[in-house]
Amino acid sequence: MASRSTIFALIPQTGITANILRKEGRGDYIVSPRDVKEAERKIEMLYEKYKNGYLPTYPPVENLESYTRKKATEKLSNLFNEL
Repeated sequence: MASRSTIFALIPQTGITANILRKEGRGDYIVSPRDVKEAERKIEMLYEKYKNGYLPTYPPVENLESYTRKKATEKLSNLFNEL
């Protein structure tokens, strides 16, 4: 997300990663790993945008640090300490 580039996510439509991508406005290219036709369609869409010089860039994510491994480890450590 820090690159502000388009993210093609071959992940389940529901789940933490999909929710984060949608929350940050990056959910346009989330495709279920089992949906081959949809993956093909989205890849073709991205390729056409690339060929025509129009791959969207996105605004910076506020508080991008909250998505780092360091921050995730810190949250997990705090949870263990609470338990």
